[in-house]
Amino acid sequence: MKCCCNCFYDAHIKKIFQNVVQKGKCDFCYSKNVPIIGIDDDNQVVRSIMALLDLYEVSNVEGAKSIEDALCDDWKIFNLNKNDTRKLIEAICENNSFRDSILHDKVIIPELNEEEFLNEHSITGGLSWDEFADYIKNVNRFHTNFNSGEFASYLSALVKVYKRGTVFYRGRIAQNSFGYKTEEMMAPPKDRRTAGRINPEGMLALYMSLDPKTILYEIRSNVYDYITIGKLVAKRDFRVVDLSGFEYLSPFDYVDGMEKFAVNFKIF
Repeated sequence: MKCCCNCFYDAHIKKIFQNVVQKGKCDFCYSKNVPIIGIDDDNQVVRSIMALLDLYEVSNVEGAKSIEDALCDDWKIFNLNKNDTRKLIEAICENNSFRDSILHDKVIIPELNEEEFLNEHSITGGLSWDEFADYIKNVNRFHTNFNSGEFASYLSALVKVYKRGTVFYRGRIAQNSFGYKTEEMMAPPKDRRTAGRINPEGMLALYMSLDPKTILYEIRSNVYDYITIGKLVAKRDFRVVDLSGFEYLSPFDYVDGMEKFAVNFKIF
């Protein structure tokens, strides 16, 4: 049986298909004339999915699920309904002599229920994101249990480098047709720093975009507003962390630490 790139959301898996030459019809999502890979072959897609399945153990504890529910509810890997996801997993297990007990009983990732493991590897010290948010808002603003080392390991995958000479744009709604001077287009002074999407009131932040049209939406301009748009050029190479990229992180990029990734995936 053959699967294709359209069977998956996961960026790591989809990238594998970019180098696949053979095309045909997918046996799971039924796409036609697409790059296909045989699940009975020894290939990177099959090995990756088997590594994921290896996280699970049969269990009757609260929260245990069928394997298709676990894979579809807990991850963003498969672009298939639960029935077709199960069909794919069954075929992989059958063709690779993988333990089939996970197909017949409910399963869990045992580390998700181990307090010591959660405390050591969860970026929020074993708390869910909602619990963590409530704690730092209402109990202790300086949360000493935050696992900065674990968090940094994921941030490193989200770093993007902008080269010297890259042009950015910044916009401000002006009071009149004269607009703003060049020196007024940088980050606002202390007494003008209002709260934004990424900064609390008083915190220095410079909102820029690579696309001047995006600026018009960012500053929430109206049809009759006067607008000044400044062009800012990077003087040197610099790195930024794209926090919107968390949802695109793949467990298959952390094969040696998939359990740790599973602990933090829902927090992301």
